[in-house]
Amino acid sequence: TPRTWGASPPPPPPGAPPCTEGVAGARVGDAEPLRIFGLAFLCPVSGQECAGYIGHSTFNPGAVNTLTVTLSTTTPLTKAANASFVVSGLLNAKEPPARSVVSTAIAPPSLSGCPFDIPPLLVSESPGGPPNTFFWEEATTSAHFYVLEDTEPGQVYTLAFNLTNPLAQQNSPLVKVETRGLPIGSLLLSKDPDNPPLAVTAGFFPFGYPIIGQSSPLPSANNLITVTFRATVPLFPATGTFITMSGFSGASSADGDEPGEPTVIVEEASSGLFSSTDGGSPNTLLWDGDTKTLTAWVVAPLLGG
Repeated sequence: TPRTWGASPPPPPPGAPPCTEGVAGARVGDAEPLRIFGLAFLCPVSGQECAGYIGHSTFNPGAVNTLTVTLSTTTPLTKAANASFVVSGLLNAKEPPARSVVSTAIAPPSLSGCPFDIPPLLVSESPGGPPNTFFWEEATTSAHFYVLEDTEPGQVYTLAFNLTNPLAQQNSPLVKVETRGLPIGSLLLSKDPDNPPLAVTAGFFPFGYPIIGQSSPLPSANNLITVTFRATVPLFPATGTFITMSGFSGASSADGDEPGEPTVIVEEASSGLFSSTDGGSPNTLLWDGDTKTLTAWVVAPLLGG
């Protein structure tokens, strides 16, 4: 029967797969024969045009942070074209200990169109390079993912990769994604509102720390003070970093205090982490009898967390 403009299209023949039934974001006309989308990103949930989503695993300064990008494209990105995803705007991030990638292919809850088997997304740091790796470009703070197998159009993929957070506090930057080889222009990724990427808090002691105790409550007794602490930020030697403890009212060093003369005392734990001077011999601490203050200079790396 000839179609009349403005009339409803005829139903599909019996047994024909309803390829757009339940597909997120399907619109009137998408099922028309040879209706072809342009090369673009698709929102993983709505199916409309958008770049995708990004979140992260930790706000701690200097920590290894897992960023997860969720995205989809209208057309395949092919190995033959040396196609790649590029995630940029990763402000102040540093290269992680290992440039590994965990990738998956997922189906949105609302997707019930034509079924087909989807393998995970295989990516590499270079065209044809080792799988499950990425290239980190320090100068542009961007991560590059070359496809090792052609992607499926409309399929939702995730890329989870590690970077190292900056040491200083910062707000989450504007992170973008683009493709190269088969180019899609740079677009902003939507941020996870609870875990915005590369938002970094100031260093602090977590709840419950530091913990301090003593060995003796007796008057004039030698008293071993034990302090246990954690910090969210790593501490490094040769950076002028030190820890100060104060409030030891009435206390004095074991040998007595000389007015105006700080005293070097030996650290009983022998951890090798602290010194009485910046870059000095380890396992010593500096006691100031006038201010009742103890200073410990960091002379070995301390991990955050």
